[in-house]
Amino acid sequence: PDPEMLDLVIEGLANNKIKYGKGYCPCRIPSGDEKEDRKIICPCVYHEDEIAADGSCHCDLFFQNGDNGKKEEQQNDSED
Repeated sequence: PDPEMLDLVIEGLANNKIKYGKGYCPCRIPSGDEKEDRKIICPCVYHEDEIAADGSCHCDLFFQNGDNGKKEEQQNDSED
């Protein structure tokens, strides 16, 4: 896991929460259609398929655990 990328994803989630009132995936653009945009609230509906195909979601926030195949959320251990 890349700590810099994790910081960017977390910042994007926070910005989307402030701007839209929802934790939209920062890797996807809300359309304005509430029903469709529900699909991209983190974790988005696409994350499980992405994890199965690539080992992690597009944002690299969730990834496949090599030990048991379950998804795990990346932890930010960087010092602030």
